[in-house]
Amino acid sequence: SESLGHDALGLTEGWHTQERCDSWTCVTSETGRSGEDRAAGVCIILSKRFASRQLNRGRIGKRGFWVRIQGPVCNLLLICVYLSPLYSKADIVILLKGLREVLRARSQHDCVVLFGDFNVKFPRRYSNIIGPYAYKLGKQKLRKRTKDLLQLFAANDLCAPSTYFRPKKRQTTHTWRRAHDGSKGQIDYIVASRRWRS
Repeated sequence: SESLGHDALGLTEGWHTQERCDSWTCVTSETGRSGEDRAAGVCIILSKRFASRQLNRGRIGKRGFWVRIQGPVCNLLLICVYLSPLYSKADIVILLKGLREVLRARSQHDCVVLFGDFNVKFPRRYSNIIGPYAYKLGKQKLRKRTKDLLQLFAANDLCAPSTYFRPKKRQTTHTWRRAHDGSKGQIDYIVASRRWRS
């Protein structure tokens, strides 16, 4: 992460690959065991600078992890999640419940940064949460998972800052492409406290 000039990176679908290296620190949820949830395991890679400022950290099941970093103006609450498209409704409920608990327990002065693989498509210009530059949804109906996430964002004053900035010319907003038919979508987001969105 330091070679890219970043202090924190999130990785999803760990597949048993999380480890600790000399140049960065990987803080992780539990990995999937073979035969179970093999793609489970979420990791936040921290630079040495951020690793030395960790206040606390914790897991949200197998597909969520959070770490709180001491900051100069406010503390950062970094949360990385992976919402698998194959996740059962019960698993989604457990993950969303864990997210709500982490957000409820945070200090109101913390800057929340929630990122990862949401596997949902958010509509443009949605209730001051999603901006005008989200990938065009078309006439698709909102899935329950999408509605649940949008309610969670609204309840915690979160928004998706990347959807408020116009992409450069010839730059796309899609973050995913289906291999067999080339269809595209935006399913990966960075969500942050509205107060700090710029």
